Amino acid sequence: MMEKFFRSNNFIKIIAFLLAVSLWLFVSGENAVSPAVERHTFTNIPLNVRNLGDNLVVVDMPDSITLTLQGASDAIAGLTPADLEVYVDLRGKDEGRHRIKVNGEPPPGVTIVNFSPSRVEVEIEELIAQQMAVQPRIIGSPADGLTVGEPLFTPEQVFVKGAASVMEQVEKIVFTVNVQGYARDIETRLPLAALDASGRTLDGLSISPSFAEVKIPIGYPSKEVQVEPVFVGEPAEGYLLQDFEVRPSHITISGTESILAGIDVLFTEEIDIEDFTDGFTVDVPIVLPPRVELDGEPYVSVKVAIVPE
Repeated sequence: MMEKFFRSNNFIKIIAFLLAVSLWLFVSGENAVSPAVERHTFTNIPLNVRNLGDNLVVVDMPDSITLTLQGASDAIAGLTPADLEVYVDLRGKDEGRHRIKVNGEPPPGVTIVNFSPSRVEVEIEELIAQQMAVQPRIIGSPADGLTVGEPLFTPEQVFVKGAASVMEQVEKIVFTVNVQGYARDIETRLPLAALDASGRTLDGLSISPSFAEVKIPIGYPSKEVQVEPVFVGEPAEGYLLQDFEVRPSHITISGTESILAGIDVLFTEEIDIEDFTDGFTVDVPIVLPPRVELDGEPYVSVKVAIVPE
């Protein structure tokens, strides 16, 4: 009887049913544990450098590449270029041009399908460091009648570092101040730049410090003039004014150009030597013309020598 059952259509139907159920359970299980897999291509992924030798610098290399990843949808979703690391390994590479394989480190749950390009041209040069003086670069003109004084700034020396081919073009390190229309001193913090012989800014250099603290005096023109003492009276009978010495003998004044053009000497207030029999030293105020300013103390020291005839 059992043999008859195994050979019957009912047995075959039961076996077919069980196989169908097993297949359905298998497929359902696969779908439950195997999330969807997808590929995604990211463009403009920054290309980094690893293991570059001391005193070397990369002067030419692609900034970015294209990267294709494969992985579960939930692993790829939300990835940005900032999450992706691609690089060239320059261990053991010297100066010159090299063709280097691109490497990468994929995020967890993701594999790298390909890089585009998979190899890049990299040019390496010697890294040069040099100490250089800072120079002011003044552009524009201050308000009418005013001039630019001697700039004051720190630092006066900086360290400049860069590729040998760029460093050999450096003519000077400058900060640039535009004084157009200014009627008062300028105090500011300005970036430093490297210029070539034609005055063009050179890129790809490190300047340390990279900023200068600057003070630019703005004022009237100045001029150095002599100071002469004015004596009144006469020494006592039998004595005479033999000599005198003025300290300082010259002073700096400022004013409009038209006023300064007519001044070559300034005088002191009167020094009375009436009936003197001995020499003396006295501080005497300087007489300033209208609209003239004095740089320094408003007086001079006058040493007077009075001797017998």
